[in-house]
Amino acid sequence: MSLVNASFPINASELNLTPAYDIADTLPGHFELPVDTWGIVIFLGLAAMAAALSVGYYYTHSEPMALAAVLAYLVLSIPVGNLFIVPSASHVIDDSKRIYYTPAVLRTEGSHGDRSAAMVIGVVQVGLLCMGLFLTFRVVSAALAPKRLVVKCVPHVRDGTEYPQAHVGCNKCGRVLSLDYFFSDETCTKSKTGCQISYELCQHCLLECPHDHEVLCWENGKCIGQVDFEATQKCNMEEAQALLANSLE
Repeated sequence: MSLVNASFPINASELNLTPAYDIADTLPGHFELPVDTWGIVIFLGLAAMAAALSVGYYYTHSEPMALAAVLAYLVLSIPVGNLFIVPSASHVIDDSKRIYYTPAVLRTEGSHGDRSAAMVIGVVQVGLLCMGLFLTFRVVSAALAPKRLVVKCVPHVRDGTEYPQAHVGCNKCGRVLSLDYFFSDETCTKSKTGCQISYELCQHCLLECPHDHEVLCWENGKCIGQVDFEATQKCNMEEAQALLANSLE
């Protein structure tokens, strides 16, 4: 027996055998059951949206774009799943009668190929849901995280080198930091002022650091340059003035 026994668009006569018959002509029915022109248009629109978002993620590698693509595929999986479920019902119920099927009927008497395909789609849906939950957590966490300070850097001899420590934390305020983004005061580190190994700083305490100190900026565990305090202060002042001007308009 064939593993895949779906019909596209769904044969409307097969809906007589299922509870879907009553909702086929409603707006949700057109979305979930592509049985006519409107249903096919909606289905193709969902497919095009999912494909476009996938292309967008390929070029941007943006987590919000990935979340949008996953949700689009999750929505698309609803009519795709129904392409297999409805034909399964038609295999086990008399065409001359309008009899509502139950999941138990499909499990015991339905097409084995259709049930297998529907099961695969169900597993895919669970996987998409888990991916969606994970990406939602990531996107919301990033949105709620403190905004990064605009820091201007100049080239340094250690550019591109990896940070020697696996765990970092601000030596001034005690905040636990991540290798994703932090600063190190090389002047204090060399003189062992307030530290034993390295004097690390968060972006808030960076502004309180003496401007004549040699402070390195680190991203993803690698040095990206030495902080230019004068340019950084000027840049953030201009940004603050622009935000204030916009709020007064």
